Amino acid sequence: MPDDDEIRAVYEQADYHADVESSAVRMRAEARARALVLRDRGCTSLLEIGCGAGYFLEACAELGIEAEGVDGGPTGARARQRGLKVHDTWVDEFKPERAYDAIALWEVIEHLPRPISVMKRLRTFVKPGGTLALSTPSWSGIPARVLQHRFPMITPPEHLTLFTREGLKTILMGADFRPFRWTSFSGLDAETLARNFRRYFFGQSKAGSGAARLLATATQLPMRVVDRAGMGTSFELYATAV
Repeated sequence: MPDDDEIRAVYEQADYHADVESSAVRMRAEARARALVLRDRGCTSLLEIGCGAGYFLEACAELGIEAEGVDGGPTGARARQRGLKVHDTWVDEFKPERAYDAIALWEVIEHLPRPISVMKRLRTFVKPGGTLALSTPSWSGIPARVLQHRFPMITPPEHLTLFTREGLKTILMGADFRPFRWTSFSGLDAETLARNFRRYFFGQSKAGSGAARLLATATQLPMRVVDRAGMGTSFELYATAV
């Protein structure tokens, strides 16, 4: 396991997630769908850990949820420049002034060197009966099982832990969070699938690219079925603080 200084150095690089705008349309749509879940749960205040560019904070604000973030990296600085309330610090140093209705960690827990202790600490940030929302790569899904060590979510020193469903549930239950909604998603459109098939199986030749495109088209429907079965690339879940 890398030490804390080595881990932080990754996120303090000036170009970390500098290309986030290229995915803005998808990320904003995803953020709104997630914010709607929390709005329907009655959440009126929220803290997002690792808020990045702030698209989720904006989606919450549009729905009347008072949202603030924690992010000590350059993407957090860009969110502050847009007028969003983002604390310039890291989760293990943040000291909240109040308890929140909800806490969100979108693609964050896999980056933490000590996820168990962090989740237990975060439980103290949320009101009893409040909501934890998170997403993280799935080690239980079909993509991980097929690709094994070539699974693209294996990216140390960024991703430090990948979770099975049972492993993640164990951590959450130990921190007094009880999952009530658990789904999977892959975000694999035809172009993304084709790119991955070229990378892992067919190569970059003209014939390989053609085969990758054909297989990508044929694979889209099965991948949607895989997601519905909870066996996709990543988990998305919501849990109650007890």
